[in-house]
Amino acid sequence: MHMKKKEDKWRKPRSVKGTLEKIDTIWRCQVWKASSLQRHNTQT
Repeated sequence: MHMKKKEDKWRKPRSVKGTLEKIDTIWRCQVWKASSLQRHNTQT
C-alpha cells in the first residue's frame, strides 16, 4: 500500500494533483450549495 502511494506521487506531477484537488474542492462546494438550497426550497 505504501509503495503504491509513492508510485502514484511519482507518476503524477505536483501541479496536476493540486489542480485536481482544487477542482474537487470547488465541486464539493457547489454540490453542498446546491443540496442546501434544495433543502431550503423543500422546507418553504
